[in-house]
Amino acid sequence: MSDRVYVHDIEVECLIGTEPGERLGRQTVLIDVDVLCDCRPAGRSDELADALDYVRLVEVVQERAAASRCRLLEAFGEDLATSLLGALPAADAVHLRLTKPSAIPGIPLVGVEIERRREARG
Repeated sequence: MSDRVYVHDIEVECLIGTEPGERLGRQTVLIDVDVLCDCRPAGRSDELADALDYVRLVEVVQERAAASRCRLLEAFGEDLATSLLGALPAADAVHLRLTKPSAIPGIPLVGVEIERRREARG
């Protein structure tokens, strides 16, 4: 399957980090989400009900960021991938890129990419 629905440059504020100073307040995390899915039903019907709902996708990202108490981007990414697969029934897989712009002074971007696939449907 090569169809993708994507939303990039989602900016959220969340509690994240391993250093004591990082735990004092929220930090900016930038998130790109690519969802592998079958776009043919929506392409044939031209109906939103047959499409992957990217408004819901953004809501899930924002909800999980607001609730996050993770120390690592990897843990936040894992939680986010699981939540997106649960909230988006049409999703076969999600690919996430989480970037923490202020993690290392003088380095513009550091982050992690995670891809998770739905368990086989049976």
